[in-house]
Amino acid sequence: MRALTIGALALMLVTFLLGGCASEPDRPFTLIKPQEGWMRLKALPEESGAIIEAAGESTKEMLNGKKYKVTWFARKQDDYLIYFQVRTADADCGDEAPEFYKDEDGRWVEDRLSRISLCKH
Repeated sequence: MRALTIGALALMLVTFLLGGCASEPDRPFTLIKPQEGWMRLKALPEESGAIIEAAGESTKEMLNGKKYKVTWFARKQDDYLIYFQVRTADADCGDEAPEFYKDEDGRWVEDRLSRISLCKH
């Protein structure tokens, strides 16, 4: 049952990523500093299913919706970042980039609040 859940989540994410995001122009990834060493991934990491399973409900909702352009980054082994950008041409805020890393017990942990850009109204 667990493998089915991970596989289903990964399939939903791949379907979302292939759903037309490539035609949109890239905006800068303002929540990432160049000196941090993040590398943009061209494909999902092998661990993506386990990472998504460990994500909080809010991150899972963002992955399943169509409001965000999703880009994955890696910095070193077991350190990933999922960058969410609002998918409207006039939006320049609202980006989020939760980081995922493994704890001492080998479990994926989500650090959600360290990288967020809120809109000012």
